[in-house]
Amino acid sequence: MPVNIDLNKLVTAENVKGETEDETKELKRMFAEAEQYIKSFGWCQEVRRAYLGGGVGGVVAIFLFNIIPGRRGTDAWVWVVVGDLPPAYLARACCKSHVNCLGNLNLDV
Repeated sequence: MPVNIDLNKLVTAENVKGETEDETKELKRMFAEAEQYIKSFGWCQEVRRAYLGGGVGGVVAIFLFNIIPGRRGTDAWVWVVVGDLPPAYLARACCKSHVNCLGNLNLDV
């Protein structure tokens, strides 16, 4: 399945930078949380690449993971949202960009 997400609008996980040094640290911590979360599923064998779509350190961050699927039929591209809400993953099919992700979460608060 071809990637229909413009990766040029995202930042590679290793190049994440916030507006301050503290925010950069927080975004990197949030990336580690998102990576741990996605790796906890049996359908994620390994993470190949990761990107930050957007975020505010300590509040919310949206990451795109390119994974090696551990099960047939699993998409190799998955969005993960972490922050002051329970972590969630979203299929690429429902979120063409990081901007769509928050709107597609079902937040019963």
